[in-house]
Amino acid sequence: MKKLTVKQHILVCTIISLIGAGLILLGGILSEPLKPHIILWLGIIVFISSTIYRLIFVRCPHCGDSWLGVRTMPEYCPKCGKPIC
Repeated sequence: MKKLTVKQHILVCTIISLIGAGLILLGGILSEPLKPHIILWLGIIVFISSTIYRLIFVRCPHCGDSWLGVRTMPEYCPKCGKPIC
């Protein structure tokens, strides 16, 4: 199996986040007052899993620094300054 690039990991993380947000929205629509729908909880779990995925896999390929707070793909690592391919 081919190893994913940082850009591909960010894409996977974004897709997981969007799916989670969609499930949260759908679950919120289907929920009754003071009784959350199971889809809402599933959406929260999927959204949190995207954050965990980003914490584990979205890292600098040179120094291994986590880019959890980085919103866009940087050209250079914020920590070591090496270019990202």
